[in-house]
Amino acid sequence: MALAALAVGVAFGVAALLREARERAPSGAAVSGAAAETGPAVLSLVPFAGPGDAVSPLPPERYIFTPFRDQHLLPQASLQPGSVKLADLFPRTERLRVMALRSTEGTAAVVLIEQSIGRPWGELLIPAERKIFRSFAADRSLGNWLIVASDVIVLGERDPVPFTVYRWSRDAVEAYADCGISDGDVDRCARQFFRLAQTLMGGLTGFQPSR
Repeated sequence: MALAALAVGVAFGVAALLREARERAPSGAAVSGAAAETGPAVLSLVPFAGPGDAVSPLPPERYIFTPFRDQHLLPQASLQPGSVKLADLFPRTERLRVMALRSTEGTAAVVLIEQSIGRPWGELLIPAERKIFRSFAADRSLGNWLIVASDVIVLGERDPVPFTVYRWSRDAVEAYADCGISDGDVDRCARQFFRLAQTLMGGLTGFQPSR
């Protein structure tokens, strides 16, 4: 599948989840602009002590970072308050969508999709990511793990970066804030921060680890 088509699919998949949540909500109930909790739960059989994880917004429903054989070991996924708070930092626009993903307790997880047709690559995505990093570092109530899935939809030219998901511990994000989070420069602090991430690239149902 072409990467641009994959990114479009993610955007439409998350939007479908939101529509389903609104249809299921009681009359008069409000549903956040973040992706709502829908679908069968991923259940745990034993206590979970591993790093945070998030559920893919596209079928098949599964955790993104956890190997298939270990999926049953994770606790139930739900829409975490930290994820909603981060997603709600951004108004809904035609070129940038920021939505929450269901995740394990204590894990803030969001997906960002930018439409970059005829515009500089990452013009909106990069500043949005930096805003998320600053906000997460400044508020410990958002959780102990941060997961950011992102892609820029590019048509008619080469897409330099495929759909990517990053996972950081709170310590790593706070260290980045202490080093200095710039508005968009790929400086020493940013390079060190992204080297610390557990990174998966490609389709949500078939990631290839980058490290």
